[in-house]
Order: sequence, then C-alpha cells, then structure tokens
Amino acid sequence: MKEETNPRCTGHCCRGFAVENSYEEIWEDFRRWRKNPSTSTIKDIYLLAPMLVPIREIKGEWLYTCKHLKKNGDCAIYEYRPQMCRDFPGDEPCPFGLCASHGHKNIFQKIIAWLRT
Repeated sequence: MKEETNPRCTGHCCRGFAVENSYEEIWEDFRRWRKNPSTSTIKDIYLLAPMLVPIREIKGEWLYTCKHLKKNGDCAIYEYRPQMCRDFPGDEPCPFGLCASHGHKNIFQKIIAWLRT
C-alpha cells in the first residue's frame, strides 16, 4: 500500500482570514511599536501590519487577505511568516478540506487512493 502524502498547501487560509483588530487598530499599534517596540500589544506587529490587505468588516470581525500570497498559493515570505500563520489552524481542524496542515483528504480522493491499492 502506498504511503499517504499530504496535499500541497494552496493558501486558502491566506486569501481571506479574520483578525480581531481593525485595520486602524493594527496600524496604531504598529506606529507605537516603531517608536518603542515594548509598547506593542499585537504579536508580530512588525510583520503583520505591512502584510494585511483589508477586505471588509462582517459582524464585528475584520477580514483581510495577505499581500504576500502568490497566485499559485505559495507564501512569498514563508520562512519569515508571522506566528499566527505558523500556528494556523491551531487545535481545530482546518475549515478547508484539502489543507496541508492536517493532511485531510476529501472522500473522493480517499476512494481513488483506496482503488489504486
């Protein structure tokens, strides 16, 4: 039987994600950080603020995309990405069925893999 491989990351989570802070709050924190890094309240603000592209606010959550996401789904700053990117999706399963973070496969892919054995 062939060993199962994880699917390639397609950057779904980077196309649109929620951050609990508004764009204005993030940039206020970034400006504080530039004056005195110890005053920042947002982790990795020096990476986070410049990478965010606001999409819209929905029910008190701010949705963003990442300016470092390439068209093919690769991260242009993968080696230097912020901690929130490294930690995604955390303890919860990724909402995207083909996410490489957990190696999930949809049922159709599982059936094909089983038939090939």
